[in-house]
Amino acid sequence: MTAIHVGLDLAWSRGRRSGIAAVDRAGRVLASGTVAGDDEVLGWITSAGEPLVVGIDAPVVVRNPAGMRDAERAIGRAFSRYGAG
Repeated sequence: MTAIHVGLDLAWSRGRRSGIAAVDRAGRVLASGTVAGDDEVLGWITSAGEPLVVGIDAPVVVRNPAGMRDAERAIGRAFSRYGAG
């Protein structure tokens, strides 16, 4: 596989698997799956080929009295009805 872009959506906890996918220049999905742990992530990305760009969506823990940031609240208001947010 010669991917141009790889997307990695990290799981919230070590016990869960993370989603990963690779697409070509035209946006066609070349491969997708799940990975667990650094070694699996690196192995998957290495097998994707070069050149590539890797985008990572990682959970962020916010420790503040309100529990979330204003931006997260706005996204929730806009997209929660679609199951996203």
